[in-house]
This record gives sequence, C-alpha cells and structure tokens, in this order.
Amino acid sequence: MIAACRGGSSTTKERTDGQQSKPAADAMADGGKPGSLKFVSVLEGAWQCGLEADKTMVCKGPPPRNCGNRVHDDGAGNCVANYVLVSTSGWHVCGVLADNTVRCWGADRRGDTRHSSKDHGQADPPEGSFIAVSSAETHVCGVQTDGAVVCWGATDETAAKPPAGTFTSVSTAQWHTCAVRLDDTVACWGARPGVSNWGPTKPPAGSFDSVATGEQHSCGVTTDNTVACWGNNRYGQSKAPAGWFTSVSAGRYHTCGVRTDGTITCWGQNRFGEATPASGIFTSVAAGDGHTCGVQLNGSVACWGRNDHGQATPPPGIFSSLSAGGWSTCGVRRDGDAACWGTDGNNFPMPTAEARAAESRALARRQEFIRRLPPELRAALEH
Repeated sequence: MIAACRGGSSTTKERTDGQQSKPAADAMADGGKPGSLKFVSVLEGAWQCGLEADKTMVCKGPPPRNCGNRVHDDGAGNCVANYVLVSTSGWHVCGVLADNTVRCWGADRRGDTRHSSKDHGQADPPEGSFIAVSSAETHVCGVQTDGAVVCWGATDETAAKPPAGTFTSVSTAQWHTCAVRLDDTVACWGARPGVSNWGPTKPPAGSFDSVATGEQHSCGVTTDNTVACWGNNRYGQSKAPAGWFTSVSAGRYHTCGVRTDGTITCWGQNRFGEATPASGIFTSVAAGDGHTCGVQLNGSVACWGRNDHGQATPPPGIFSSLSAGGWSTCGVRRDGDAACWGTDGNNFPMPTAEARAAESRALARRQEFIRRLPPELRAALEH
C-alpha cells in the first residue's frame, strides 16, 4: 500500500502485512537501521517523509491552518507572521514584512461623492523592497531600500507625488506628505484643493530624526530631541511643548509625543479625551482622528479618547508598534503578527489578487517540497 504526502496531523498507515508503520518520531529514533524509515526533512523541518523497505511511505506534518487575513500558510501548515510595522488609514492597512516586501489589505474604495467609489488601488502595493510605509485614505507612500519614496493609489493627488532624493522615513496624510531625507532635513509636498494652505508643507530648517503628518499640520522630532510643528494651529495642535522627546505622532487635530522619561504629553483638540494620555511609561504612541494608543513598557497597549467603534479597546498581547487611523487601530505584536481593532479592524478583507498570490505561493512551496524529495520518494508519490 502506498501513502501519499499530505497535510494533516502526525499520521501512520496500515502495511500490507497487517502491521502498522511507525510514526515519524519513532522511526527516526531507530537510527536508520534495516526495516526502519529513511527520512528527509524539508520546508524548515515542517514535513518529514519516510520510505520503508517494501517501498511504502509515510509522512508526518502539521495540518493546514486558516491563518486569517494578515498572515498566510507557508504551504507546510505554518502561519507566517513576520511584520516589522503596519500603517492604517481606517480604510485599509499596509505593512512591511521582515523580507522588506509590502502587504496590504482592506478597502480599495472610498464611498464618498468626491471619489465616487472609484477604486484607487491603495491596497495593491507595487513590487520592490521597502523599509517603511505610511497609509492615507486614498493613497499609500513607502520608502524603498534604496531610499526612494514611491506612492500608489490616488496618485493624481499632489500628496502622492514625491520628489526625487534619498529618504529614511515617510509620513503621509490625505492632503500632504512629509519625509526625512538622508541628510536629516525634512521635505514636504501636497495641498488640499480649494482650501487655504496653513503651511503643513513648509517645514522649518534643521535636522530631524522623524516626522509625522496630521490633517493640516506636521510635527517632527529634531536631532536634539525637541519637537517642532508647523501648519494649522486652530486647536493648538502645532504648539509643541518644551522638553525632550523620543517620538511624536500627529492625529487629525491633536498631537502626542513620548518624552525621554517615557511619559506621554499631548496637545491640541481634546474633544473626546484624545489629548488626555494614560499615565505610565511608554515606548511609542499613535494618534488617530479622535483617539490615541500607546505601547507601554511591558508591551501592552493602552488607549484613550473616542471609542464608539472599538478603536480604543485594544486586544491583549505584547506589541512593538502601533498605527491609529480614523476608526481603527493596528499594531505589530512582538512575534511579528499584525492585529487590528475598531471598525472593520478584524475584518479587513484580503484583496482578491492577494488571495490568489497566497494560493500561488502555497502551491509553489508544495511543488518545491516534492522536487526536493529523494528519487525513491518521488517515485512512490507517482505511483
């Protein structure tokens, strides 16, 4: 009797002499002595197959898993989750994986009258290697490994038309984008059609470590750890406090930063309590439209402000980074998994093209698995 390799839990099979073939672990313990199985380990050891002296074959491997939208089965039953960072606009999410590729999921459409539900393709990233990505409602911008900024989605909008140059980070809002150049200066571009420009694209001179864009303002952490802001200051969102900071995040009409002592300070609109931070020591902060979330020293997430869509109710877990959008929040856990909460946070649909690509990758891995088997095992499969 011939058994074919297939997904499933640890398996055994009935031999033609009525005895049962040994499970893989037991066969390996036999040290390869006559009558035991010969094993080959492939796909990072996830699968093991053995051929007995009578040419019967048994395989052991993990069962196929439903990995959800943000991770995928690698073809060997493993859910691969290796995100470095994610960025959400509230409509879609894009993330950079450990292999520097970008993966996006969620809506390619926005159902308002200006865009007329046009598909902008903001959840369809280009090929290439990236070190950073930032999502706005109808477009996304990312920094490639060569330092160039590329944008996709509604590229007819000026915020999605980056200049040439070498950059280390980027932050995009719906109407403007800012990025830090290799020489630590900040460049900004974009404008909101038909609305007076409050100067969010006119950064001050100086050297910056990071930059963050809000609705109509921008803020950055300078190389001496102070915060500088520019643009609309109607709610005080551009009036940065004195002191030293390690990071800053610009929301719609408020801004929050992590001080060098780990506490968070916020300024600007506080309509929903979004500018009244939780106490404690934090490593990062993410400001959304009317809510804010931060990663605490122990890796847990604390949120405050508007919570009518669950955007300020984080799941348990240990996180390394966050991104806050309109009515949702996303983060990367320390194990590389991506999690989202709020409106559609756990139900961003994987784009059809991405689903097909995932299936193709899984098929390619299964074909590679068969190709790497010894000839006698491949022959057994063919019969």
